[in-house]
Amino acid sequence: MTKRKYIGLCFSFVLLLVSFLTVETNTGYAEEISPENEETPVEEPVEEPVGDKEEEKEPEEPQEPDVTDMSHSIIDFELEVELTDGSEQEWEYSKKRNKIKAEIEHGDDEITGEEAVKAMEDLLVKVKINENMTEEAIIAHLLEVFQVNQQDVKKFEFKMKCENGDKIKIKKKM
Repeated sequence: MTKRKYIGLCFSFVLLLVSFLTVETNTGYAEEISPENEETPVEEPVEEPVGDKEEEKEPEEPQEPDVTDMSHSIIDFELEVELTDGSEQEWEYSKKRNKIKAEIEHGDDEITGEEAVKAMEDLLVKVKINENMTEEAIIAHLLEVFQVNQQDVKKFEFKMKCENGDKIKIKKKM
């Protein structure tokens, strides 16, 4: 087979394939390409969901724009509050390699080990801190999550480090 016949055969094959291809466009309509009239679009109706199908869709969770939630990547977390009655409450969480440590202290009560890890992870899921928050907003949010009345707080200390290297440190007398 000569080179010219091979090219002609390939060209004929391509034209045959193009005549059967349908290209989807972003408008939701299909455009049929044929060798006779390459620019004639054929509009086909787009199927709309009927009745119950729309109701089966789960509603999307509303998301705040421009907010980077760092709670999922916390590797070190320390929160210590000194209350006006002189007692202290402390929450610590550390994740290094595959080892997770946690400790919770409320006055003379102390929780450690797996129980503390589970309790801290349950609390840290609720922590929604981002770089757009003020120091006062972070303090109020953490006290709410850890169920401490802000009016009872005499001294507030907080340190957090994330996997990406972001750090937050707040030390404040109230």
